[in-house]
Amino acid sequence: MLMNIFDQLHLICGSEILSIHKLYDLMRIMCEEYTVGSIPSSVDQVRIGSASLFRVDSCRAQIIGGVTDGVFPAMYFGDEFFEDDEMMLLEEAGC
Repeated sequence: MLMNIFDQLHLICGSEILSIHKLYDLMRIMCEEYTVGSIPSSVDQVRIGSASLFRVDSCRAQIIGGVTDGVFPAMYFGDEFFEDDEMMLLEEAGC
């Protein structure tokens, strides 16, 4: 349901920049058009938890609220992006 709403918003608005109030109004109107009988817990679900412990295998979309740039995702301050063993694997693969 939510992905359908986002798809429809994209088709309607395209790259138009909306105010938060306009987005809220559109989302509210679109959500009112849907009826949900029972939501299967294995398909559509809401998870709340720490980002460091949260793992998703096959997720089409995630909405993450209350994050700060540079804090989430954390900035990397190491010397190299890849570890030595990862660099060797990449070199062997011709990358």
